[in-house]
Amino acid sequence: MENKQILELMQPLKAADVEVRVGNVNKSGANLLLYKTARVDTRRLNEVFGAGWQCDYARDGENLVCTISVYDKELGQWVKRCNVGTKSYTEETKGEYSDALKRAGTVWGVGLELYNAPDLFMFCTTKQEKNRYKIADYANTKLSISKYRYSKVYGFEYIQIVNKDSQDVVNYALDFNKTRLERTVGNMKDVVKLKEYCNDMLIMHKRWKQEIIDICTARSEELKKGVINE
Repeated sequence: MENKQILELMQPLKAADVEVRVGNVNKSGANLLLYKTARVDTRRLNEVFGAGWQCDYARDGENLVCTISVYDKELGQWVKRCNVGTKSYTEETKGEYSDALKRAGTVWGVGLELYNAPDLFMFCTTKQEKNRYKIADYANTKLSISKYRYSKVYGFEYIQIVNKDSQDVVNYALDFNKTRLERTVGNMKDVVKLKEYCNDMLIMHKRWKQEIIDICTARSEELKKGVINE
């Protein structure tokens, strides 16, 4: 097993890999939580190790333990990492197995950044039932991530969450920092990714529109001339 493979496992997830669910609800709205599904871990492990990995399940008392093993050719043995899962409220058995796999995947580094996600709050209409608040129109509350960027240097730079009608419900972004923007775009080597990033920044930081356009345009011109910063 190479360090390169471990780094590939730990690459930040993409927006399509991350799901959103409702957490605690109060009078004003609801906290939103980011999570991954077991399919994300399976896909990442397949991409990095191919057929060179496996997972096993075993009971440790009441806990279900998932062990993900990766074969290390240099050592000539399987390297194992494990974690336990919790039961789901909807599909108890399936949920427990999926959760155990996700948690074991996290021990290997898949989606580890989600544990450092910022506080995300959605203002919405709620109703009180007994001693608890619930979202008034929960049946039609379908949330998804439309924009998402995480960097190893700055952490979560921005997150945009929309409802089923593609309306923004949460816009999170680090405070605008010109130096950070210059460093980030200065390290970009792909014109398409540069354009996508700059468009996202314009949405998240409308107040700084001209500064963003100037910095991104300058970097775009550099790339057209073949200027690659190391």
